Amino acid sequence: MQGQARQIVLAAACELVAPAGARACYFRAVGGRSRRLELVGYYGRAEPGTVEFVAGTPLGDVAFRLLDTDTDGFYPDLTVQAPPGWITGDHKHRSLIVVPVVTARRQFGLLTVDTEECGALHDQDRELVRLLGELLAAGLNR
Repeated sequence: MQGQARQIVLAAACELVAPAGARACYFRAVGGRSRRLELVGYYGRAEPGTVEFVAGTPLGDVAFRLLDTDTDGFYPDLTVQAPPGWITGDHKHRSLIVVPVVTARRQFGLLTVDTEECGALHDQDRELVRLLGELLAAGLNR
């Protein structure tokens, strides 16, 4: 059931939010000695996300700050503003939304939507992705 909920949310994030060429990814929080977020599902563009979120790295610290504070990340133009370490030669995306997938008692991970076009995502898209993240958290909390 959890896998189905994840795929439904990922599909909805692409189909309802973003134009053609979008990709939605779900990164599951993994604890232990090396806190990290690992990609466990994606929908949209053919290539999966290649970002690695590891605590203690600039990119990982930004991701865990969003998760720990239950805060959204919205970057309409990654060429102008991007989280540290996000843009490398491997990344084609240029617009990004990141939302935590959490409940009051549990952190599940992050839901991201990215596009290859600068400015393709808007604040109302962020609000919808936030709602989808909350729905995913409810589904995973069962």
